[in-house]
Amino acid sequence: MKHMRAPLVALAALVALVTPSAATAGQPAPTPAATELASGLDGGAGSTIGPDGALYVTEREAGRISRVDPRTGTVTEFASGLPPAVVGLGG
Repeated sequence: MKHMRAPLVALAALVALVTPSAATAGQPAPTPAATELASGLDGGAGSTIGPDGALYVTEREAGRISRVDPRTGTVTEFASGLPPAVVGLGG
């Protein structure tokens, strides 16, 4: 029975090393706050970040894609003439 005690003690020591205690765990991260980046978009249905770091938003109701500069919030037209949404499809 004595020979089984050493592995259990070693396992307990390992768990104590990798498990943070309440005193050292630190404070939880604050809840992120939402900030409005742009307004006036017409029926936004999806978005993506482009290789230039800008946000590209599909505007289903207007049949266009708008580019939003993340630093300034400036909205410019990236593409237009796309088919507008019809009964929830398209855009």
